[in-house]
Order: sequence, then C-alpha cells, then structure tokens
Amino acid sequence: MAASIGIVTLKFGKTLCLCNCLRSFSLSRRLLAASDKPQQNSDAADNDEYFDREAVEKHIAKLRDASGMNAFEKMRLNGQLPVFNTKRKYFYTRAFQRKLFARYGAASGINPGIMFPSKAELADMNEIDRDWTPSFQDLMKQIQDEKQAHSKAEKERIERVEKNMAKMPAMIDDFQKKQQIVVAESRRKERTEQYLDEFREKFGFTVTLDNPKFKSFVKARIDEDKVKVKRAKKMSKKEAQEKIVQQMLEQGSGAKY
Repeated sequence: MAASIGIVTLKFGKTLCLCNCLRSFSLSRRLLAASDKPQQNSDAADNDEYFDREAVEKHIAKLRDASGMNAFEKMRLNGQLPVFNTKRKYFYTRAFQRKLFARYGAASGINPGIMFPSKAELADMNEIDRDWTPSFQDLMKQIQDEKQAHSKAEKERIERVEKNMAKMPAMIDDFQKKQQIVVAESRRKERTEQYLDEFREKFGFTVTLDNPKFKSFVKARIDEDKVKVKRAKKMSKKEAQEKIVQQMLEQGSGAKY
C-alpha cells in the first residue's frame, strides 16, 4: 500500500513539474509574440515598452537556468573574478586578500607583495624555527649520540651475556645440588610416612614423630634395611663370582689339547 502511494505521489509530482514548464513556455511565447506586433497607437507603444525584448530574453534565460545559483556563485564556478562588497571589513584583511590573489592571480588587482610575510611575521617564524626546528648540526649530533648510546648498550649486553655464561657451570652445579636436596627430602618424607603406616599396622595406633617408641621402631627398621642392603650386595657379589667361574668353566671345556 505504501509503495503504491509513493508511486502515485511521484507521478503526480512529475505531472505538476511538466505543467509548470509548459505554462512558462506558453508565457514566453506570448511575450515574444506581443513584442513582435507593430505599433498602431499610443497604447500599442506602451505595450511595446512593457514587453521589452531584452527583458523577455532575460526572463527566458532565467527560466532555462536550472542551477539555482546566483551571479556571484556562477562567476566563481567559471573561474571569473566575482564582484565583492568592498564595504565589508573582511575584504581588507590580509588573509582574505592572500586567498583572493592565490585564486585569481593578477586579475584580482591585489598587490603580490601581500603574499610575503611582514617583518613581524618573519621574526615570529624565525623564533618558532629556532625553538622547535633543530638545525642540521643539531640533528647530526643527535644521530651520533643515538648511535653511540646504541653501541654502548649493545656492548654492555654482550658483556653481561658472556659474564652470565661464565657463571653457567657453577649455577648448574648449584641447581643440581638443590635438586638432590629436594629429592632426598622427598624420599625422607616418603620413608617417614611408610614407617608411620607400618607402625600403625603393627601396634594398632597412631603416634607423632617425636614419640620415643616410634623413634625406636624407626631405628630398628633402619638397621634392618642396612642389613638387607649388605646381604643384597653380598648376593650380587657372589652371583657375579659364580657367573665368572661358570664362564671360565665353559671356556675350559671347549678348549682343545
């Protein structure tokens, strides 16, 4: 429904515009026809003065102009110097006259010298350059200082790396010792937990680590472990001797006389 209304509105607008154009064209033709009639009497002369050809031509040109721009805007668009209101204060400002000369050149009638800075402006520019724009020598010195600082920092970094690399073996040994301490402490805790479990299974109650009975139990278990280790060493030594003897016997039995 809304689309249909929009289409009808668009068609009505086009029809209205066409009617206005036809009405203007008809009026122009009537004006031209009236201006071409010969003078018959004083009234005709008055009508002829009323329908001036120049005025008619201007009216027709205005009807033909669809841009909607005034004379000032048209002249600016075509690159022509428009007529400015010289009574306005802005016309005599230095900034406006500079823009005018930059756009229209010598046709603007502006003195080209206005484009150059005055002594006060030149002094301000020099002061700004002196304060905020470093000279070539200052820039070169800044670059050299940055290079020296970078070289110094790189040299210090290399020396620090070499010094730390020299300390690396001692740091590795220290780390390994600390790891051994950690492992030994972990094993000690595991053995203590194991002794507590064995003590609880044997006697049926739990004790603290500083209990004298538990200390005696731990000492006895340690002695038993030592005896087991010694026996294991002896058995391993005996087994190694027996193996050597067996190998000798096998070699002797295979010898030829």
